Amino acid sequence: MNRPCNGIETRPGCRSLVTALASAALCGLLVAAAPARAVAQPAQELRIVVLEGEDSVNIIEQGTAVPTLVEVRDRNDLPVSGASVTFLLGEGGTATLNAGLSQVAATTNALGQAAVTVNPLASGAVQLQVTAAFQGQTATAAIVQTNFATLAEAAAAGAGATGGAGGGGGGTSAAGGAAGGAGGGLGAGAIVGIAAAGAGAAIGGVTLTGEEEGDGVGSGGGGNGSGVIDVPSPNTAPVAVVSMTPDALGMAGLTRYRFDGRGSTDPDGDALTYSWDFGDGSTGTGATARHVYEERGRYSVTLTVSDGRDSARARGSVRVGPNLMGRFGATTTLDDGIRWDWTLDFTQNGRQVRGTGTSIRSPPQTIRIRIRGEIRNTNNFICPCPLPSTWTVTDGADGQVYTDVVDGTVRAGANTIQFRTSSGLELVVRRQE
Repeated sequence: MNRPCNGIETRPGCRSLVTALASAALCGLLVAAAPARAVAQPAQELRIVVLEGEDSVNIIEQGTAVPTLVEVRDRNDLPVSGASVTFLLGEGGTATLNAGLSQVAATTNALGQAAVTVNPLASGAVQLQVTAAFQGQTATAAIVQTNFATLAEAAAAGAGATGGAGGGGGGTSAAGGAAGGAGGGLGAGAIVGIAAAGAGAAIGGVTLTGEEEGDGVGSGGGGNGSGVIDVPSPNTAPVAVVSMTPDALGMAGLTRYRFDGRGSTDPDGDALTYSWDFGDGSTGTGATARHVYEERGRYSVTLTVSDGRDSARARGSVRVGPNLMGRFGATTTLDDGIRWDWTLDFTQNGRQVRGTGTSIRSPPQTIRIRIRGEIRNTNNFICPCPLPSTWTVTDGADGQVYTDVVDGTVRAGANTIQFRTSSGLELVVRRQE
């Protein structure tokens, strides 16, 4: 029976290879990979960010279904996928959700987002309570919207909010209209008051452009202030949708991430423009884009789509891991009790990997190693991936040179490489930070 080496039984011929390599200071390409110890993660603290729908003004006669979009984020301000989200209408009967419901349950998508449609039924306030839950953590948010029966009603409400004080003396132009506002009509800035957004504000799918006029008449009980509402063709904001591939940990400087915004739509059929913020200071345009991140890390990606009048955003995140540049090491002990300390320094140019290093035996004896390998992976440098290589080992004691063809595997994250010699012995090296 073959004697096991460090808990792993060697193949037939292992003993003769180990004996030969030990005499040539090459013995030892065997290590038992220590199991990774699970690290407890801190509890997440959730929060809800309202992306669309807060303070919306809905016009009932337009029959517009108003989208409400929220994003659930963790304590690091990153989107949380798979969170449970509940939308609950308050009392009042002024609206329904998704064409008839008072409560809707949803799960956040890969971007951490969930949406519901508000259908206005009657004039008044719409109170919407949002609750998110994930891994024992919860968060809440309140969204308020206002329904008006007609566009004129919305304009009148804006006039009441921003009309000038009565009793003012004669004025000119817009100033006179504001001064006489108490007597009736729209004073200066009345349209601004409708949506608190000035000219071009979107009211239930209709864009309002305020032009203010004053006739300069303001008598002691009420003057005249006039306002002109320019109502162009109704416009509904577009909906931004972004997808990203690969959805996996890539290699810095090598993995090419692909971003696609072609799922974005415009309810009015308007042509869209696309702009990208990749989160590392780089930007792009077009319905699709590609980008390579030079540094490891997690990046927030933002797509902005515009129909020329309104715009919408969608967000996502990508994770970028290290490449093989750097130092790896391991300590192995053979079944004869001899310990070897390994240090390997790697460089990487695309798929080509080069390495140099040493293995020092206790009692002291050193061998020098030169490695030439190539990543065999057609999946955009997403590991695990094969790394076959040729090892040239020089004995520091007598100068003898040995060559072996070694199979290798880069594990996910590129922080661990597992090598296997032609005789079946294993060496697992890990990144030294």
